[in-house]
Amino acid sequence: MIRKMILDLLYPPVCMICGRLLSKTTGVCRECFGKLQWIKDPRCMCCGKPLHDERQEYCPECEGIRREFTAGIGVFPYRSIIRQAVLDLKDHGKKENAAFLGACMAAAVRPLLLSWKPKCLVPIPLSSKKLRIRGYNQAQLLADELGKKLDLPVRKDILYRHSGRKEQKRLHRFARKRNQAGTFFTAKTDIPERVLLVDDIYTTGSTLEAAAWALKQAGVQKVYFVTVCMGTDF
Repeated sequence: MIRKMILDLLYPPVCMICGRLLSKTTGVCRECFGKLQWIKDPRCMCCGKPLHDERQEYCPECEGIRREFTAGIGVFPYRSIIRQAVLDLKDHGKKENAAFLGACMAAAVRPLLLSWKPKCLVPIPLSSKKLRIRGYNQAQLLADELGKKLDLPVRKDILYRHSGRKEQKRLHRFARKRNQAGTFFTAKTDIPERVLLVDDIYTTGSTLEAAAWALKQAGVQKVYFVTVCMGTDF
């Protein structure tokens, strides 16, 4: 408690969106919280992207194809005010952002737990090379926060990532899927039947599909996912 008080004096909490000083470590100020754009129904029954017509069941990306994951949900549109906070967590060492973002993920996914019934949370891993460079895995930080809120164990000993792949953000949609083939591998002991993958950003879904494929090859029957942000452009 004393350590926290000293740190708050030296480094007072600020809003992760606008930078305004906060009286409490809440993550965002009241004004910015009111501006958050939460993804709402109707959503794609598979990937969770928002739909323009409530009569639709699937988005154009999921309609007519078989996804490796069972279903998923994103909390915020990628092109919204929360985007920079996610990028700051991912690329600029703002690990403290994980607390608020993880709480938002928990609020979004909690109503689905009765039907999904995941046995554990599995963060999307980084390659060992990228982990050494960055020093932490943002998906792991989010999963840790999510696990506290949902009372679910976090398993980082199940899914692993090969090194040597190109960065996804530099590739177009179809190249991303090819690049992810064979990206992940699993430890084949104590594999649960249902898992909930945790990641920061969903774009085409190729990363989550590759992870889901590896998990299913290891014996997982149902793979769900939750992300902070989701690209909503069809």
